[in-house]
Amino acid sequence: MFNGCSSLTELDVSHFDTGKVTTMQSMFRSCGSLTAIDVSSFDTSNVTYMIAMFASSGFTTLDLGNFDTSSVTDMQQMFYQCGNLTAVNLSSFDTRNVTNMRFMFYSCRKLQSLDLSRFDTGNVQNMEYMFTYCNALSSLDISGFRTSKVTTMTYMFLDCSSLTTLDVSSFDTSNVTKMDKMFGGCSNVGELNLSNFDTSNVTDMYAILAGCHKLANVDVRSFDTRKVTRWGGMFNGCYALKSITFGGKFSRSSMTTDPAEFSACNSLRYIDFSDVEDTEVVTSVERATASTFFAGVPATTVIYLPAGSNAVTDVSNVVYSHNGDASDLRCPSYYSEDKSAVELPRSFKANEAVYTRKMKAATQYGTVVLPYQFVSNESVQAYTLSDEHTETMFFVEAASVPAHTPFFYAKKTSSAVLADFTTTDGSGGFGITVSSTRPTSAAEGGSPYTGSTGKDSWSTKGFYITEEIDVTNEPINTFYITGDKFVMATGTLKMNPHRATFQGRWERGGSSVEAPTLFSIDIQSATDDDLPTEIKQALDAAEQQRLQPQSVCDAQGRRLATMRPGLNIVRMADGSFRKLFVR
Repeated sequence: MFNGCSSLTELDVSHFDTGKVTTMQSMFRSCGSLTAIDVSSFDTSNVTYMIAMFASSGFTTLDLGNFDTSSVTDMQQMFYQCGNLTAVNLSSFDTRNVTNMRFMFYSCRKLQSLDLSRFDTGNVQNMEYMFTYCNALSSLDISGFRTSKVTTMTYMFLDCSSLTTLDVSSFDTSNVTKMDKMFGGCSNVGELNLSNFDTSNVTDMYAILAGCHKLANVDVRSFDTRKVTRWGGMFNGCYALKSITFGGKFSRSSMTTDPAEFSACNSLRYIDFSDVEDTEVVTSVERATASTFFAGVPATTVIYLPAGSNAVTDVSNVVYSHNGDASDLRCPSYYSEDKSAVELPRSFKANEAVYTRKMKAATQYGTVVLPYQFVSNESVQAYTLSDEHTETMFFVEAASVPAHTPFFYAKKTSSAVLADFTTTDGSGGFGITVSSTRPTSAAEGGSPYTGSTGKDSWSTKGFYITEEIDVTNEPINTFYITGDKFVMATGTLKMNPHRATFQGRWERGGSSVEAPTLFSIDIQSATDDDLPTEIKQALDAAEQQRLQPQSVCDAQGRRLATMRPGLNIVRMADGSFRKLFVR
């Protein structure tokens, strides 16, 4: 009716009687100069088609709260390329009969929020490009979507770059055949639960997660890829991705090319194929030097293969574990750098385990937690906690330290920049066991770390932390590892998984008390000058807090706001009283 009226700036349709209208397809399409319209009086109870009704228009807001859409069957492209639209009221929408929502909000680049909580999508068959290029959309609740009849989700959330969360855990994808670039470019989404995805009918999975820059871990064990014929760049550009776990029905047999699935996955630490049944996957690993399938995988990535595989061990661009027995996985070497979050799904054995920490030349002491047993060497001497009481923790020399045990160390050569924590198995028989990473917190099902037992059966307690923790309320009871030192915690900190925190309490005989607020280090009669700067600062700060005046009285017992010339009776933070004379 008004399709293509690109110069129209004003239109009054407030008195239209639309009670008998059955289609409003493209009614206001391409009215690019029309920024506002009042359709609150529209009777849409008999309308079945709203295809592209407002597509490519210039509207900034739309109030459709009075629309009766109970008869509508097709809403495809309804708000297609509404590039100026910032808000739309869809609170009255009844979508129970809608079968097509393809391109519905395509390229609504300024749309910041959408309330689709009343949408009934039980009859929808097509959702391709539904939210594509909704760059400003910061939240989207689609947890109630019913998708059992949907056959295509191509580009569905492509470049929804402002979304930080996206809950698709309830999606029924059993009839979906196309998922190419479904989540491509969702660059701020940190987690995607795809465990419920049934991909048994999917034929196109091209770049499904490409450009998801913040995804840390992907579990696609539910994916059945035996019908997939279009591949390529499945995880391309997932810069923060650390782990990928595949399931038994992951297959390469349908691939006609050898696509680079992991391009630019610079943080990848492990790929788990251990449950995969397709022998072609194993073959891909065996020919990894010539295969583009693993192009972009970092050299430190551990690849777990199915039981019974006999992949070669001299592949140059990947490090992987194998040998069939899942309890005895192997790799030639294990290597990690300081501040690199290395996470392993299970333990394995290596000829050599290496951890390096770059330090200032003058720095001699530090603390570290390693996922493998460490033996003191020519470069580093380890010390373990041996004794502690109310205000002191003591350390003694240790020939070796078990995996996942925090220890204090001293560089034997004070001028060296690197601290060397290399451990080599002299027999050459893969004798060093590198332990799998412990759960990051008790809330995630992991048991807390228990340190070395000290005097009178006291022991330190802590968790392996990867999330941010807020210690603002109890800063003096939390010590953590950063750089090369123990530091007293304040504010909010973010920990890497192979470091540890000592939080809050010590235990003895089943009972627990508050942790001591101070500690010192007794290593070969260390003096204050031997202590790391952060430890001295922590001790000094605690002492100053203890001596901080809490209240002041004069000699007659009258409360004073501040100390005055003459005699002052001062109550200190530790409960003691002092007589102070001020000139």
